[in-house]
Amino acid sequence: LVREALMPSAITTGATFALFSPLIFGMLVSAVRNPHVWTGGHNTFSVDLMGFVVPHYLRPAIPPLLTGVRDYIGFSWEGVGYLGIVCLALVLASSRSLLKNLGRYVLGLLFFIALALGSSLRVLDRPVINVLPYALIQHVPIISGARAPGRVMGYVYLFLGLLVAAAFAYQRREGFLRNRAWLAILFAAAIVADYHVPRPEMTAVG
Repeated sequence: LVREALMPSAITTGATFALFSPLIFGMLVSAVRNPHVWTGGHNTFSVDLMGFVVPHYLRPAIPPLLTGVRDYIGFSWEGVGYLGIVCLALVLASSRSLLKNLGRYVLGLLFFIALALGSSLRVLDRPVINVLPYALIQHVPIISGARAPGRVMGYVYLFLGLLVAAAFAYQRREGFLRNRAWLAILFAAAIVADYHVPRPEMTAVG
């Protein structure tokens, strides 16, 4: 827990629920009358373990052997499990400093990664471990409506962004990027290139 964030988070959450409570109440009433809305999806729209290190299949430069890998098991256009090779390299190279100074953010990253995997760990779409933390969520009333665990990647990227920024700063200050501004610029450009995915063909809106 980040103590400084508790009160702002409580105010934001409370205000949001107060504002949308009429809609939320209506949704819950509808869900009680139609219990099937809580079923399915907890292990379908999740991130495959390989999706963290394999770029999205829409990348033009992706090797042919990896074109069958999907970040998500479900919707391909929501394949956002990729963490980025350059970013991972920076974080791993600075792991000692990050664990010492930002250990709670590392734990936050790992926690949300575990949730994004869904109810079971899958490698190349093959189940390896059948019980993960998200398996508990699907049995909790109301919260079980969150049936697309892969979307938890949004929180993963928040923590990853903080850690990458800290790792970059550390390497510029004490590591292999110190006094090498040209190399730092190349790393920054490599991060942009690593995440770039060309816009795919879309259905025209009539």
